[in-house]
Amino acid sequence: MNKISSYRPHWSNRIKHHHIKWSALLVLSALIITSLTPLLKTTFTPKLANAATPTITRLSQTIGLPAGGDKVTIYGSGFELAEFNQISAGDSHTCALGSNNQAYCWGYNYDGQLGNGNTTQQTTPVAVSQGEIPAGVHLTQISTGSKHTCA
Repeated sequence: MNKISSYRPHWSNRIKHHHIKWSALLVLSALIITSLTPLLKTTFTPKLANAATPTITRLSQTIGLPAGGDKVTIYGSGFELAEFNQISAGDSHTCALGSNNQAYCWGYNYDGQLGNGNTTQQTTPVAVSQGEIPAGVHLTQISTGSKHTCA
């Protein structure tokens, strides 16, 4: 019986290096996402105008939807402020346009993107300050970006 003192893997011509790199990237991404997913705290299903019973979530420290689910982990208690006509999720905050012509935002607020007059993170929706929206303006759309919100 021959003893193997060293081993050098040989790649098949059918396996290209970019396939190996891509697979390693997917595995690494899965490990990172799995390790960063916090424990389940609470979920809620607010009312949405002109919709059946959709499930929406507010911003939390999760990364995307859990596998096979339609709910994301959230922190804090639920809310019932208004029916939402539109919801927009930015990089680190989410805003909704209520049927009462009021904008609500929640999430990270480092640059004041929630429009509530401070830079404190909000785990539940807060109304955008009255001074942020001119009197008499009727909001029809809301859109969030990286660190800004437009309505």
